Amino acid sequence: MITSDNLDAVVSALAAAKKQFKPLKKNGFNPHFKNAFADLQAINEATHDALTEHKLVLSQSVANTETGVIISTRILHASGQWIDSGPAFFPVSRADAQGYGSAITYGRRYQIAAFLALAAEDDDDGT
Repeated sequence: MITSDNLDAVVSALAAAKKQFKPLKKNGFNPHFKNAFADLQAINEATHDALTEHKLVLSQSVANTETGVIISTRILHASGQWIDSGPAFFPVSRADAQGYGSAITYGRRYQIAAFLALAAEDDDDGT
């Protein structure tokens, strides 16, 4: 994790926002694994209003490699303070547009959920 020099404003705002997050709904279904999951839209619906109210914004960067994507997630506060997840690598299943797009979506979703400590009820992704 990488951060700005000061964290008091961003951490205080994030703690306040987290109290206002809506329940995370599993609105996606993976037919291969036969499990439900919360997609990016569900994560946005659960967190956007609270983050905005507390002057927080999420930003994600994506870099492609020959075998996958590298994604970093940063939360920025209106004060200029920030917290960055650091880079995480997500492999591609196929070296085509669909494979890279899937890895990006998957990586973005997992990074945000981990970064904001989100979990849907009855999390079955690991089973």
